[in-house]
Parts: sequence; structure tokens; C-alpha cells
Amino acid sequence: MTNEYFIKLYEPLNEDDWYIIQTNRGFYSIRIGGVNVERKINIHRYKIFYEDIEAKIKLAVTDGEWSYIILSNGKVLCFGSNYVDEEGISFGAEIRNLEDFDDSFFAEDFFNSM
Repeated sequence: MTNEYFIKLYEPLNEDDWYIIQTNRGFYSIRIGGVNVERKINIHRYKIFYEDIEAKIKLAVTDGEWSYIILSNGKVLCFGSNYVDEEGISFGAEIRNLEDFDDSFFAEDFFNSM
């Protein structure tokens, strides 16, 4: 994923589906703790959450619960659980600025590359 060009982030219309990232090399589903390469995507089950066809993926890491994708435009795509209740886990995404994080945050030992 690193060094690929980010194209779009898709939000699922159905709560049971995962967020999808489209790059210049294909599609990835973002899951708790990492990503999966997707061979077939029914794009009509999603809506565009964010797009920037100029941004390159500089770093993609996970701590096992949250996943972070750092883009060359200074944005960080963050994925993880929003809350847990009797119906299950709510998974969500947010777009943050890299400057929102401490300088050493992504250098921590508990992160694994995706």
C-alpha cells in the first residue's frame, strides 16, 4: 500500500460492510487491525467519503485495533471502533491532520505496517 496513489475512500451503505480504499493499484477493505486486498467490489454499495487523486500513501500502520493511513497531503485516514454495545462494534473512519498527532506517535513500537 505504501507509495501507491490514493484515489478514494468509500463508506459502506450497509453497516455490515467495511470501508474501501481505492488506489492506483486496486481496492482494499479496511478492517479492524489491517487491510485486505479486494478482487471484486460492488461499488454501488458504497458512497464516497473522501477523495484526493494527487495524494500518495506515505505510511500505513495498525496497532491491532486502529489503522492509520498517512497521505502526502498531510491528511491521516483513521479507522477503528467508535463504540461497543449489545448490538456489536461500531466501526468508523475519520480524516485528521498529521499535525494533530505528536511527532513520535507513528514511530511507536506497537504499530505494525499494513
